[in-house]
Parts: sequence; C-alpha cells; structure tokens
Amino acid sequence: MEHLNKKAERELDGIIEEYGVEAVESYLRGLSAKTHSLTVIVNEGMHAIPSHLLRGDVFSFSSGQVELEPSSVDKTLDFLIRRGHDFLKRKNWNKVYIIPSGHPLLVTTATLLVFRSLRVDPVIVSYFGENSYIDVATNIRKRIFE
Repeated sequence: MEHLNKKAERELDGIIEEYGVEAVESYLRGLSAKTHSLTVIVNEGMHAIPSHLLRGDVFSFSSGQVELEPSSVDKTLDFLIRRGHDFLKRKNWNKVYIIPSGHPLLVTTATLLVFRSLRVDPVIVSYFGENSYIDVATNIRKRIFE
C-alpha cells in the first residue's frame, strides 16, 4: 500500500481485522458509486472537444460569442454565474473537470464559481498542442498547507 502512510495502513488493517475484507470492499464500492463527476465547458463551440474528455455530466458555462463589452460585462457575468450556480446545486459534485475555452474572464469566473460553490478544487483539462490534453489537479489547499 504505497499510497497510505504507516498510521493509515495500521488503522485500515485494524478495520479489516474487525469487520472483514468483504465488508470493507463493499463499503468502498459504495463510496465510489457516490462519486458525481462533472465536466464544465467554459465556452462551448469555441473549439472541438474530444468526447473522451467529457466525464460525468456535462455543463456548458457559456456558448458562442459572449457579450463582454465594458457596458454589459457585469450583467452577462451575473446571468452566467446565477445559471451556473443553479446547475451546481443539483448534485453533490465531488469531481469537477474544467475545459478552459473562450475569454480568460469566462475561464476565471467559471473556475471560481466551482470552487466557491462546491469547495472543490477543479481539475483543469489543459491543452498542450497536437491533441495532447493533460488533467492538471491543482489542489491549492494541500499545496499551501504541506
């Protein structure tokens, strides 16, 4: 068990000894079934997105040409934030993938909305050229407090 520290390993061994391997495995299968994954496409239609990147449910934060003129940016963002927050409240999302596309203001707003609404560090699905995508899990809290 290379991913667990020694203390966690001892505790898990104690739980397995008390309840049995089958009960622990059953419990862990139940936990994985409770995972609710979501892919947020920041601006759908800007780029073709390979289907294998769309994990769990899919939500388009915005699509097409978004009105981001100085005179209308607050109204536009207010609409997108409220609509996005209403969607995020539908399930207890615990794994969120963000596909950044479109204007940087939209990407930043969608990412902050996920973090502030769900308290989940989203995984940024980053494009590195020639159809090479990499999941970048930032887990900022962990990096700050380690």
